[in-house]
Amino acid sequence: MPACATTFPPATPAAPSNVHAVPASDSQIHVDWQDNSSNETGFEIHRSVDGPAGAFVLLASTGAGVIARSDSALNPSTEYCYKVRAFNTIGGKTSSSDFSASACATTLAPLPPAAPSGTRVYTVSSSSIAVYWLDNSTSETGFEIHRSADGPAGTFVLAVSPEANATEAMSFGLNASTQYCYKVSAVRTGGGRPRTPNSRTPLAPPHRRRLRLPVCT
Repeated sequence: MPACATTFPPATPAAPSNVHAVPASDSQIHVDWQDNSSNETGFEIHRSVDGPAGAFVLLASTGAGVIARSDSALNPSTEYCYKVRAFNTIGGKTSSSDFSASACATTLAPLPPAAPSGTRVYTVSSSSIAVYWLDNSTSETGFEIHRSADGPAGTFVLAVSPEANATEAMSFGLNASTQYCYKVSAVRTGGGRPRTPNSRTPLAPPHRRRLRLPVCT
């Protein structure tokens, strides 16, 4: 009769420890850990978006000896939790350590986009005004144009919300022979709604169709 035996599974590596998660920006968290094993094939980093008691899913795998990884393309002002385990693969068989304790970090609040500048307004008709500005940002998700019918020191209310990369907008439904002043700000949504300071007071528009918009200074 033949004699048979089954080889042992791969030796289980020691679990990593001292996991740290540190926010690096509004979209990135840096994760590092202590390697306590000498026989791992690599590490698995698992992530939860529902806190330390939430469900963790595999985020990435690394090679042996790696003790850090950055997690990118995250949402601003959002908590992410991480835990790490070592694994050892031999002959197609894998043995994994216990997970480390979890570590959590919250991404930073998004920085406001650069403020627009050079705001100009032009009368188009008795009920509409065109607003132009320079887009100085690469991170805005849109703009907000606020309007005052009480002069530059009056109350400004939201009139138009153009999309990102816009440099002009129309303000409709205005009263004839009425002064209107405008301010433009860039906004960035996602994990908050930061706004830039308003652009400077509009310049005096040229005469068009015999209508004159008073200067707001």
